[in-house]
Amino acid sequence: GLPPSLRLPCEELLNASLLPEGLLATSRVPKQQRFCIFLHDELHDSWLSKTISKRGRLHPAEENFIENAIQSILAVRAVAQRQDGCRVHVLDVGGNIGWISLVAASVSPHVCVTVVEPFRWHSTLLKASINLNGLGKRVHLVEALVADTPGPDMCMVASPSNGASTMVKAGDDVARCRAQGGVMTPRTTIDQLLAESPFGSAVDVMKMDVEGFEALALAGARQLLAAPPPHV
Repeated sequence: GLPPSLRLPCEELLNASLLPEGLLATSRVPKQQRFCIFLHDELHDSWLSKTISKRGRLHPAEENFIENAIQSILAVRAVAQRQDGCRVHVLDVGGNIGWISLVAASVSPHVCVTVVEPFRWHSTLLKASINLNGLGKRVHLVEALVADTPGPDMCMVASPSNGASTMVKAGDDVARCRAQGGVMTPRTTIDQLLAESPFGSAVDVMKMDVEGFEALALAGARQLLAAPPPHV
């Protein structure tokens, strides 16, 4: 292992004997503020978690784009624009285990992230990573499905495959959902979750990956898409 002087602060909070090898990784990006992230085991996630564990990053082009976009906004935005310290608001729709959310939040202490992830299999790890890295005040997790309209809870049945998503079944009642090994999950829209975000409804950078349901999610983002984009 690394000598204590080279370890991240988040690593010092862990008892290695209690955590199986490979279930915690340290990032290689952003270089100025690396972070720790909890992973799935390779048996159930043989791509996303495995790639992060081995390489310390996932999609270099996407990570570089996010970091460059944030840095560009920070370079031109006055401190007075956001008195609470959040000068850049990132929206991560389909957060999975939180890789992009953690990358974005680690670029600068002036970045705040609203991340939505409906799958409890992922969100449990995401929540743990947020707390481990001390990002609870700057990363707001919404555990819900995004759709074109808000509505009744929907049954989500876990079907994990390489870190991907799950099977959604509408109209199932709680008892039937549980019998199928599912979880009743709230349904919201992007506009609604932003209206309730502690960081406000204005978004500077958005990343979306909802396994083919992007059009449905964007149909619930009419107010967001009607707003002028930030000038950078």
